[in-house]
Amino acid sequence: MQVGAGALASHVGHRVLDVIGSEACVLSTA
Repeated sequence: MQVGAGALASHVGHRVLDVIGSEACVLSTA
């Protein structure tokens, strides 16, 4: 269960970083 939770947290963390990175790119080019 902890392994699954860790994998889920890692996946969500990467998704959040992707979104933040996309937002930063949009804001920097705006």
